[in-house]
Amino acid sequence: MMKLKHWFVPPVPPDGEFRVHGIGVRELMSPCMINRPSGTVDYLFMYFYDGVTIEQDGIVSVVPPRSFRIWEPGVRQYYGNSGGPWDHSWMHCDGPVVTGRLREACVPVNCVATLRDPTLVERHLVEIHEELTTQSSPDLVVVTNLFQNMLQRVARNLEGDGHARISNRIPERFLEIKKYMEAHFVDPLTLKDLAGRAHLSVPHFCSEFRRYFEVPPVEFLIRLRMHAAAYHLRNLNQSVSEVASLVGYDDIFYFSKLFKKRYGMGPRAMRARMVEGSSRG
Repeated sequence: MMKLKHWFVPPVPPDGEFRVHGIGVRELMSPCMINRPSGTVDYLFMYFYDGVTIEQDGIVSVVPPRSFRIWEPGVRQYYGNSGGPWDHSWMHCDGPVVTGRLREACVPVNCVATLRDPTLVERHLVEIHEELTTQSSPDLVVVTNLFQNMLQRVARNLEGDGHARISNRIPERFLEIKKYMEAHFVDPLTLKDLAGRAHLSVPHFCSEFRRYFEVPPVEFLIRLRMHAAAYHLRNLNQSVSEVASLVGYDDIFYFSKLFKKRYGMGPRAMRARMVEGSSRG
């Protein structure tokens, strides 16, 4: 990841709803402590690669590497490491967009949380910097979208301090099961086999799968098959029976029933509509 440090005077864009005062990526600091009793007039976003000393709620303590914090305007900023060099990425910014997007993403401010993947911050700061410095007229929409994307990804991955959304993160084993189902939906998958991959009982697996993907595993599998069937139906050289077989169903009547439940019409009716639409085009 490239290193950079850039202060914008005046902030960019100077009269926008989202103004950037400065950006730094992987700025290595000599041993020192930063002490701003009255904070700054803007928001300060900061990612610490190394363990540092920081003040929070009047208590000075050491926070571990890969810590993330946002200071609101006017809040005291006390952080650093007087005993050794420390590395950090940061952005000073302000404007109504900042306040609104923070609220929408539910990202905590004025407290420390763990963010294990630094690229969630780094790459967006670099892209924001590029938009602001390589374009004669930076696009506020682009900059705002990059900022919002950063907040949403950070919010998904923050851990600790009672503000974590970690409970909403999908465990790796369930992500792998989802990928497996997407790749093998034609196969005769059973709940017992899928639950075994998660090392859970079938009832527990079904409950957890629905919690993470908002749909029961059987329904998820049916959606995959019906979605594929809708594409296969565009090939007029394949009969409806063949399409049913291609997506894992030997019983055409059961397939048609599921298809109609999903799309509001049977597979033959959908094919007829596709043909009609094609002829009009």
